[in-house]
Amino acid sequence: MKKRKVMLLVTICIFLFTLMGCNEKKDLAEGVNRKLKGRINIVADKQRVNYIKTYSDEFNKVFPNVKIEVREEDDNYKSLESIHKNPIDIAVVKDEYTQYFLSTFTNNFLDVSDNISSYKGNFSKGELNSVSFNNKTYGIPLDRSPYMMVYRKDIFDKCNINIDDIRTWKDYVDACNIINKNLKQNYKFLWEQDKNYLYKVLLNQLGETYRDKNGKFALSSYNSTKALDLMKKIKEQKIILEQTSDITMIEEIKKGKLMATICSINDINSIMTKLPEMKNKLVVRRIPAIEIGGNRDISMDGYNMLVLGSDKNKEALSLFLEFILRNEKLQLQLFFTQGVFPANINIYKSEEFNKTVEYFNDKIWITGSNIQTQSPDITYPADFIKIEELLQKSFQ
Repeated sequence: MKKRKVMLLVTICIFLFTLMGCNEKKDLAEGVNRKLKGRINIVADKQRVNYIKTYSDEFNKVFPNVKIEVREEDDNYKSLESIHKNPIDIAVVKDEYTQYFLSTFTNNFLDVSDNISSYKGNFSKGELNSVSFNNKTYGIPLDRSPYMMVYRKDIFDKCNINIDDIRTWKDYVDACNIINKNLKQNYKFLWEQDKNYLYKVLLNQLGETYRDKNGKFALSSYNSTKALDLMKKIKEQKIILEQTSDITMIEEIKKGKLMATICSINDINSIMTKLPEMKNKLVVRRIPAIEIGGNRDISMDGYNMLVLGSDKNKEALSLFLEFILRNEKLQLQLFFTQGVFPANINIYKSEEFNKTVEYFNDKIWITGSNIQTQSPDITYPADFIKIEELLQKSFQ
């Protein structure tokens, strides 16, 4: 009797789950011609090609007659500059370059303010500003990348250093020096992928927007000077491991050379996948503050989806946009399968985000979502490409 009740309960749960999935597709297609025809041409940064292809494949299950081509582009600038030769309907670009695209190719973008109006509560004001120009919205924030510190807890434990006592960068540097002195090693404690990486991290911590109130590049601003001074002090300790070859951060952790570093939440997903042997040896914490009581939350390296096209395929584009905005189940799935952290804050309330991650024995996804929602809103200026080039020259 008990077995029959259990089987009945399982059957009911499966039915309800299936019904929910069907209703989601039905709601999207309701009042819309399922035989709608159209073509959507998408260019995407190579880091997000598979991500976008997953959305297009799922969309085609509902609207099979809308043909979607996803093209990988290492240099989206050239793609948009030749838009008249190669029509583009959607461009998936890095957050820091979004304002450049919007200001340079304004007339080519489609105002999607009406499409996104009922979903504005899903995103922070800063994220919406990043896809807006001249009071019009031209796209949606796709994903963001909160940053954390990952530590080799076993190594810090050897020197009786409580990682939770590391609250500032001074605390961090002091702890690193103690470890190398006590263990007679030359371990490294920060991975730097390029010369201006640490500067950008510190500037982000301080909420700097790269230009002062007069519109001038703020390299000599108070916050910039503060970031440069701290960066110099950290570099003087010789605890930074600079990327000088094809060897990755994860490989350096595996080799036992890198004992702690700043990394994105996407990196953390990769660490769990590629370094199973490090389970229970690594812990994740917020990055140290610049000063006592200072900000420890930063987010960088997100991607946005910008909508171009014309009135001819506006219906198909609107449907595709709606599909992405509404399909929170798929957004969650893509985080766990591809490591792409959603910009949609509704996802952070899900049960899966609140679970303990066995690898770290900690609820790191909740930590990541808290970092994302509390980090400074940075809207990158339209000429950030030039600013980045200037930074690279300055630090070389």
